[in-house]
Amino acid sequence: METLSDNQEIVMSICMVVSGLLSMFGSTTIVYRVLRKDGGTKPFDRLMLGLSVFDVIASFSFVLTPFVLPRETSVRVWAFGNKVSCSVLGWLSQLSVGAAWYSCLISFFFLATLRLRISNVDFEVRFEPYMHGLTVFYFLFSATFGVVFDIYGENDLQLGCWVKEVPKGCDEDGGCLTITTSFFMGGLPLFFTLFALPINYVLTFSHVRKVLKFVARHNPIQAAHIRRLAEQGTLYVLAYFISYGPQLVIRILAAFLDYGRADEPSIYWLLALNSICYPLQGFLNMFVYSRPNFLRLRAAGMPFWEAVRAACFETDITQFLDRTGNLLQIRPSVHYDSSEEMEKYHSRVESRKSQTDLRVTHLLSQEFKAALGKTRMPEMVEFLSSENDEDIGSVEYQTEVVDSSEEARG
Repeated sequence: METLSDNQEIVMSICMVVSGLLSMFGSTTIVYRVLRKDGGTKPFDRLMLGLSVFDVIASFSFVLTPFVLPRETSVRVWAFGNKVSCSVLGWLSQLSVGAAWYSCLISFFFLATLRLRISNVDFEVRFEPYMHGLTVFYFLFSATFGVVFDIYGENDLQLGCWVKEVPKGCDEDGGCLTITTSFFMGGLPLFFTLFALPINYVLTFSHVRKVLKFVARHNPIQAAHIRRLAEQGTLYVLAYFISYGPQLVIRILAAFLDYGRADEPSIYWLLALNSICYPLQGFLNMFVYSRPNFLRLRAAGMPFWEAVRAACFETDITQFLDRTGNLLQIRPSVHYDSSEEMEKYHSRVESRKSQTDLRVTHLLSQEFKAALGKTRMPEMVEFLSSENDEDIGSVEYQTEVVDSSEEARG
């Protein structure tokens, strides 16, 4: 039987360990920033916290994987473990699926708050406790179930330990439930997320696009902010598919096409790509989560690498903005901003610069107020203007916003 060479095994192992360390670093950074965030946290922050905690567990399992495979039965070049270490790795691997599931929950958060216009307070009371509680219970229970019933073993395809034989020894006796058990433990959350992410994305941001076109005629600054919000959601979806795309293909090959160790040389490129991408979600999420802060610091004139460091590792970036003495402004949208309107806006901002509150109220024109009164969009505009600024990153934009409050509607 043809198998991978030692050099190929070493390349896969090194890629997995390095990517796992990077992901652990990124997820730990998000956990630190959320826990140290001034002024409390919002539902989006806590969902990112849950995702990052599970991703730390996943990253730790990836770093261990090449070394804890059972030495007596494994053909992997760096296998120094035993049956117990493989079972522990299977437990960690099952818990790590929770990171993918939290990506799905975040997509539902965007759908609920942006399209369905559910406020953060309502979301926190009605949905968030069940999201966290059921997720932790399901993955902790299923991971422990695998240890108790001794169903974890080394994977035939790719590095790792997970569901192997259900029940134990069924390969000889027949009547295996391995595929069914694997589906409910990991396949169902992964494939549900695979379909839910793009569907929720299309439903959410098609609605946001309509609002964007509506607002752009009256407030180009707010249009730029809404556009940046949509870009942020797009990047979270992209980070998921970069991380889990190769892994999903491998699981389909193993479950439905009966790919095993003898087939590894023919798909080595896919296995190597999976070793790089699969552990990398936490590292990608760190940059997406830090992006709003980075854009804010760069707009204030901070050098590129200094802005990267501050955006990723500082819990309060206002200290840097105070030191520069520059008023932060969202960069113009290339699609919707009018230069004349931008100049008028900035002149109004400068005239109010001495005010204690940097949030400047933009008085809506009579035409825009009449338009708001005839549509169902005021609540959506209000949500995008104020409540959800911090949810898409870690620090809200200090910029002019559309005011659809009672005062504006009056």
